[in-house]
Amino acid sequence: MSLPGLIRWTATGDPAWYAIQDGYSSPSGWVDCYALNVGARRVWAYPYPGFPLVEIDQRGVRCVRRTSVRSASGVIVADDRVAFIAGQGRGPGAAGNYLVTFARIIDGPVETTTTTPLLLPSGQRPTTWARRTVCRDNRMWMQFDDERTWYTLDIE
Repeated sequence: MSLPGLIRWTATGDPAWYAIQDGYSSPSGWVDCYALNVGARRVWAYPYPGFPLVEIDQRGVRCVRRTSVRSASGVIVADDRVAFIAGQGRGPGAAGNYLVTFARIIDGPVETTTTTPLLLPSGQRPTTWARRTVCRDNRMWMQFDDERTWYTLDIE
């Protein structure tokens, strides 16, 4: 229980399964989970330091796929389509510069198809980093400066 990773608990409070190793991270396992998508039938984890896309169901880890995307703070999944949302750059001038990397889940690794800047409905990039990011299946919600406003990004 002292190892980092994900644990599914039973109704009685016992661990049902652990997801702590993925084959792409350090030998000691996951250090952090950069993005998590808790869907209706699957959980998708994106752990550091290896940054694989880990598919988990009620029985435990189903598949671990290598990705070329690094440091994403959000991941959304719809069937064989994936979108990673990652901040681009550091420092005061980089705040709000997110890239959305679209990819496909094929038999092996996740294959990147295109990358585009994340834009608000106004057509502008956000001016700050997101305060909150929530991912569920094919949809992500992001909240920036205004606590009353949530922006959504979904893939069909």
